[in-house]
Amino acid sequence: MTVVVPAPHHMSGKVSDFGRIALRRKYSVDGVQVIKTYAYPNFRAGYFRRVLYYLSTPLFVLLACVRQKPDVILGSSPPFFLAPGAFLLSKIRRVPFVLEVRDAWLEFAFAKGLVPKFLVKALRFQQEMNGYEEDVFAQADPSKIREIRQAWGLEGKLVAIYAGTLGLARDCLVFVRAAARLQSHPDILFAFVGEGERKDEMLQFVRDRQLKNCQFVPMQPRRDMPAWFAACSVGLNSIRAGEALESSLSNKIFDYLGSGLPVVFAGNGDTKHFLEQSGGGIVVPAEDDGAMAEAILRLYRHPDLRHEMGGREYVLSQYSRRKLREPLGEMLDHLPSLRSRG
Repeated sequence: MTVVVPAPHHMSGKVSDFGRIALRRKYSVDGVQVIKTYAYPNFRAGYFRRVLYYLSTPLFVLLACVRQKPDVILGSSPPFFLAPGAFLLSKIRRVPFVLEVRDAWLEFAFAKGLVPKFLVKALRFQQEMNGYEEDVFAQADPSKIREIRQAWGLEGKLVAIYAGTLGLARDCLVFVRAAARLQSHPDILFAFVGEGERKDEMLQFVRDRQLKNCQFVPMQPRRDMPAWFAACSVGLNSIRAGEALESSLSNKIFDYLGSGLPVVFAGNGDTKHFLEQSGGGIVVPAEDDGAMAEAILRLYRHPDLRHEMGGREYVLSQYSRRKLREPLGEMLDHLPSLRSRG
């Protein structure tokens, strides 16, 4: 198996020496050949940087694929311009093509007019597929949990965490507005783990109101996130009213529930229905910071309710990525033989 990926762009703009100077590098990980290509860094610094990243990354990735002789091509999106190129490559190589869509950013980009109209129809075929990474979040290291709690002042507090991109696709300000309403409760703390376009706006809100109950944490390694979730009490998520993302489920919901955290979600649509079905959290109206603050306060006052929620068993039984990978693996194994018989 060969995996072709772009170098990490790191939303903070800090990239490795490889990311700055190398166009292509090949190495092996657990017997899998990995080809890492150049990627334009810090693409969240502005709209044109984002466009340049999304246009250039598929080009470098596809160029790295030209010399490969695959039996099946599996394309993963975003970046959403990668899928059409991977499909074209499959036609040139005359091999089956499989598309995995990991994020609903495409629908958001359509709704916000970030994609030229003439490309919308060509990209509409992409669909969403999400799940819980049971192997990644199997168990948190107790020493790492203690280290996080001590380093960030989380000891003895109910910590409401938002982990992920503080970007355009979420109503991030509803979190800090809810924090402002709860600043009289010193045992309730908000932790925002990640980077993104809305971070400066959130920081300015916190500074202007001199809030002491918000911690902004730089982007953390994926391997440390189980400990972060174990150190916290409640998972946060939100979307604006009427957003295209109402028809999607983000990975954050699965990560929170799979880690045993109840969720407070401000919004409507599929996430609302999912939380109601799983019993994994409290849903409040979109953009309603007052209702979000009340929901967090309710979980603070009723610890038993937090433990009753969480939805871990529901996620493990219905949405474990390990279980989702099994039929995908079987399909990939059978595609070459089906093609040769056809």
